Amino acid sequence: MKRKLIGRIVLLAGLLAGGAVLHAQEVDGTYSAFSPYSIYGVGDISKGTTSFNASMAGVGVATRDNRFVNVVNPAAVTARDSLSVMADVSLAEKNNYFSQGGINSSNNIFNFNNFVISFPVYRRYLDVYLGIKPYSSVGYNVSHPITDPAFIGTTGNVTYTSRGNGSVNSLYLGAGSQLTRHLSVGVEGIYYFGKLNKATAMSFSNTSFRTINSGHELSLRGVTLKVGAQMDIPMGEMSTMTVGATYKLGTKISGYNKDYLIATISSASDTVRYNRDNLRDYKDRVKFADELGVGVSMRGSDKWSVEVDYIRSNAGPCGYSSVVGFKNESETVKFSSGVSQSVRVGASYVPNRNDIRYYMRRVAYRAGAYWDHVYRSLRSNSVFVGVGERSREGRELYDEMLEGDLLDKISMVFGQMGENAMSRSRSVYSGLTMAEYLRDEQQQDVLLFIDNIYRYVQASSEISAELGHLPIDNGYSTTMLSEVSEIEERINSTATGAITSFQAIYIPADDMTDAAVHTILQHLDGQVVLDRKVAEKGLYPAINVFQTTSKLLDAEFVGERHVRLAGETVRHLSRYEELEEIVALIGIDELSEEDRNIFYRARKLRNYLSQPMFVAEQYTGIPGQFVQIGDILDDVEDIITGVYDETDEGRFLYIGRARGMI
Repeated sequence: MKRKLIGRIVLLAGLLAGGAVLHAQEVDGTYSAFSPYSIYGVGDISKGTTSFNASMAGVGVATRDNRFVNVVNPAAVTARDSLSVMADVSLAEKNNYFSQGGINSSNNIFNFNNFVISFPVYRRYLDVYLGIKPYSSVGYNVSHPITDPAFIGTTGNVTYTSRGNGSVNSLYLGAGSQLTRHLSVGVEGIYYFGKLNKATAMSFSNTSFRTINSGHELSLRGVTLKVGAQMDIPMGEMSTMTVGATYKLGTKISGYNKDYLIATISSASDTVRYNRDNLRDYKDRVKFADELGVGVSMRGSDKWSVEVDYIRSNAGPCGYSSVVGFKNESETVKFSSGVSQSVRVGASYVPNRNDIRYYMRRVAYRAGAYWDHVYRSLRSNSVFVGVGERSREGRELYDEMLEGDLLDKISMVFGQMGENAMSRSRSVYSGLTMAEYLRDEQQQDVLLFIDNIYRYVQASSEISAELGHLPIDNGYSTTMLSEVSEIEERINSTATGAITSFQAIYIPADDMTDAAVHTILQHLDGQVVLDRKVAEKGLYPAINVFQTTSKLLDAEFVGERHVRLAGETVRHLSRYEELEEIVALIGIDELSEEDRNIFYRARKLRNYLSQPMFVAEQYTGIPGQFVQIGDILDDVEDIITGVYDETDEGRFLYIGRARGMI
């Protein structure tokens, strides 16, 4: 009786301790993951293992060990010692480091990982286990300043911050039974519960503006079942192979989604928006994903074991990408949920488990490795159309996309140079159809590259000539205007997505007034003109600033300062070209002081507009740099106002920021 009473007390204390820890995780917003990508969906999914499984990369679908509790497969509980109560409590530490685009983030996490207790009920015919563990976690803290001059010119410095924390936990009760000597089955009931907080804040240095706090608080609940089976296959006197499989049902999520927006100034707060929606009322119900696991293990003579597992979960139908609070997408980043996969390999070795003389021979040495493909996908797709491309250039593009691991984010269509005119012209329509499918059916934003749109006009002219139609000036077809319009007008935005297009245009004989070039440019919002004369001076990118234009260069979009400095730059460079001819004839000493200043400052501006580009690193040996728009405006203004009059113009070639040069 005393043993039974002590056992019950230990069981109750363990469950209360585990429940208290996870209740604190839910209420206080602690988390066991840190990743900027946990903002999407239900966060980072835990492997859901004990310390025993975790030491071998999370394997367990085919693990059978009488010394440890294995919660990965419910059928594995039948392998436990039938005469004892077993428990496992584990803590986990994780160090994270993320780096992207020159931005780094790191975090160290130490938190509760798992509690489980297992006990026999009826001989070897029924064994039971009960436990609690994290299912998913949200943890991130990202902030950045807003640098749009048009915005901060009025408001002052603005900082945008995103913070998230919380976790979803699972309380589980499982039972297993050994049906035959070599076959065991099990079933597990799971109850999900937890809260996820995802908040954003926009704070202003100018105290006359209100700080904006908004976000979502998700309270999630769900119930599901997991089944498992394991079969032992003797491979000799000392070795056994085990094959295991598990399947966890997907289940609908209940709970609520609290959506709020609060404006604060001084100590006064105003609730602008507050909604508390029941998740059951949503037309598209969100779900916890299903999960399929298969594994095979080999173990021998109570000394060694090796296992390989494959885990697959499909979050595609779970609705995370369509419900606000789960998708958390912006205008530029589109999130979608899909299939997650994991391959895990683990091994264990004990030199001599019964050695009483040397401790190190009784130690179990475990190791593992895993490969994970998470369920989250940030939707960004491109379509490349090569019209009249050389096959060599197409192959080089393919190899570069393969090297950059971008083949799953790009579609490529080629109408090769050696193909007939019909194939070359129709390649543009094929690419447009792909882009429209991604925009309309997949609801994605698409980047469409066309290289070279002028070759499309040429191909259409060849077709027209083959049909015996009389051409217009320069040999172009009479239907050129309508054909180009048909292509360009299909590149547009809808309520579900947008197509943004970059098009390369060949300019015959460098004649910008060419009929085909003029027709194409009428449909574009901007143009960047590359000039041979600029390239001859060793300035790259070789952009002709006088012929380069954009409809976005407007105070409404970029601010008054940006427009003013762009105009001043063009004025200086235009005057420089006039002065260059004068200097060649009479010398610089004959210029007025104002003209001399313009002459020298324009040369510095010309050099400053060269760029150390990442794509040119292997050719120039100069590391690429990202430069903020606000920094460029500061540098240009300093050059124009004479801050760098005493600085040699050569120091402005292929630099990032100029500030700090003196």
